[in-house]
Amino acid sequence: MGLVLFALIFAGCSSGIKMTSSWNDNSKTAPHIKKILVIGLFGEKSRALRQQMEDQMAGNLSKLGYDAVTAYREFGPKTFVNISEDHAMRLVDSTYGANYDGVIIVSIIDKNSTKSYVPGYYSHYPYYGYGWGYSPFYSPFYRPYSPGYVRTNTHYSFEANLYDISNKKILYSGQSDVTNPGGPSTLAIDYSRVILRDMRKKNVLS
Repeated sequence: MGLVLFALIFAGCSSGIKMTSSWNDNSKTAPHIKKILVIGLFGEKSRALRQQMEDQMAGNLSKLGYDAVTAYREFGPKTFVNISEDHAMRLVDSTYGANYDGVIIVSIIDKNSTKSYVPGYYSHYPYYGYGWGYSPFYSPFYRPYSPGYVRTNTHYSFEANLYDISNKKILYSGQSDVTNPGGPSTLAIDYSRVILRDMRKKNVLS
């Protein structure tokens, strides 16, 4: 059943998100971690992405049997905004730590843009029309041209860290890259699947 559920949850992971590195404390799971707080550390302008990231991560964790909640829904959109990861963990430890066993923090560690030229191209398909004598004719040589253009590519680097509240240790850290990810919902769905799949692969999550 576990393998079937795992396959259903993580089916269709996007190839656009690529893990660049990941680390875990050891090869064993942490069985005492049952309730996990998911925090997205994004700026105020990225509120929609933060909410989607937290919701998708918590939703997939719940499907795996964890009691997962989001910081956005637990504490509102203004908490954990424009603060460092260290600050966020100190806040959790001092104020909310007794309520959770583990914390997953997702953040953008780099964002940059590049430009690339997309060359023009001809499309080849048959054309039906009328000649000078208004007689219908067929030509296989009609080739409309689509001009080239300059495209702006946006590159993101994300990091996800899993913390054990009981001993204040980091159990997992994974970094990934994505280019031109699309909307917040699509990005969050694919990202949560890729990260949780890697955590399971490394036996960080059961």
